[in-house]
Parts: sequence; structure tokens; C-alpha cells
Amino acid sequence: MFCKYCGHQMPDYVGRCPSCGKILSPISAPSSTVQPVISSNSSSVRKFAERITRIAIEKTAGCPHLHIARVSVLIALFAFTLPFISVSCTYNGESEEYSFSGIRLCIAEKDSDSDSESMRYPVPKPNLFLLIAFAGGIVTAFFLFKRNAKVAARISCISVIALLLFRVTLFGYYDELSSDDVVESKFGFFLCVVMMLMTAVASFLEHKQNGSSPICVGESRGS
Repeated sequence: MFCKYCGHQMPDYVGRCPSCGKILSPISAPSSTVQPVISSNSSSVRKFAERITRIAIEKTAGCPHLHIARVSVLIALFAFTLPFISVSCTYNGESEEYSFSGIRLCIAEKDSDSDSESMRYPVPKPNLFLLIAFAGGIVTAFFLFKRNAKVAARISCISVIALLLFRVTLFGYYDELSSDDVVESKFGFFLCVVMMLMTAVASFLEHKQNGSSPICVGESRGS
């Protein structure tokens, strides 16, 4: 920095000029401003999220969020019985296509109608991410019927993340798949993800709108 009185160059953040002896106004180090900026940004994000939540609650006032969440999670669990992915490949000079439901991928269920000797993918190994998603759906349904929307919202979010990780890590998870194979997501997978997302949103809005705990609800009914 330079002295504003004599123009002498000197180190930054010096209170007195070594050349002319004038006292300079103190300059704060840049690091002292980093924390307030970060706090200000975090506060802005929090306020924006609260505003969006408030608008969503106002727009959906009167909607049965709890019932919507219950129906959505049941549909998501049903979607596991539908095809999740299909694999198209060339094997022994012939083009073959296999379709796998969510349940079959969860528990490695064998297809009784297929000949395991001629199939390249006869029985897939259990997928950990789908097991987490399916178990999360069951636990979410349990808490929703117990009227604990806060816990249900959190667990359903975990199920959504597990479903997305299942799809992203598909080629790395199954050694049988190669870069020449064509893998397509089917209707069951998309339906499950959408219904789990709807469950999470409806549970969250139910918690924010009627945030009483199950104990409080029981006590108010008893009184």
C-alpha cells in the first residue's frame, strides 16, 4: 500500500507511515470480512427456503397432505413389482433383452419362465441401494400411519437418494454389464421416484402445517 500523505510504499495494514510519520486510518484485513459474507449468504438461502415453504403451504391450504403422502408411498411400494430396467445386448450372435422388476433386483428373484443356461443375466445379485429404498418406503409408510410426518419426510428423502444412486451406479454395481449393453429405465423406476418425491413433499408440508407430535395429537383427542 502507499501513504496517502507522502506516497511512500509500505507494507499493508500499517497504522503509521514510516516515512512521514502520519497516522493512517486502520484498514481491516480481508479475512475479517469473509465470515460475515458467508453468514449473510447462509441467511439469505434460509430466508428464501422459508419463503418458498410458506408459499407452498398457503397454496396447498386445505389439501390433505397426510393422505396424499400415504397414498403416494403405497404406490411407490407397488411400483417395485413393475419393470425397473431393461437390458439389451448381443449374446451368442443373437440380440436379447431382459427386463427386471424392482423386487427381482432387490432380492435376486429367479425368473421361473427363463432358461438360466441360455441367459446372460439369469439372476441378478441383490442391489443394496434398492433394498435401502424399499425398506425406506416401508418405514415411511409406518411413520405416516403413526402421524409422524417429520420422520417420514426424512426417510422418504433417503429412499429417493437411494433410487438415484441405484441408477447412477448400475454399470459399476453389476459386473455382467458391459459398455456395449443398452440399459433403459422403465416405467416402474420413474413411477417409484416420482411417488417417493411426492411422499417427501407432502410429508414435509404436513409437518410444517400441522407440526404437532403424535403424543400431542393423542392427548388432544383424549381431552
